[in-house]
Amino acid sequence: MLQLGQDVQTGVDKDGYGASVLSASDSILEARLTGTTPWWEVSGQDPQTMI
Repeated sequence: MLQLGQDVQTGVDKDGYGASVLSASDSILEARLTGTTPWWEVSGQDPQTMI
């Protein structure tokens, strides 16, 4: 999570909201949810370890 936050901050500082860290097909904003329950709502799971 810490690295993700740093990457987003660095990318936005350098390239604004068009930064690839936000717009690339594998970016956090382009992530797709699968299944019926979002990963952050699955009981017993630590969201920090799921990313």
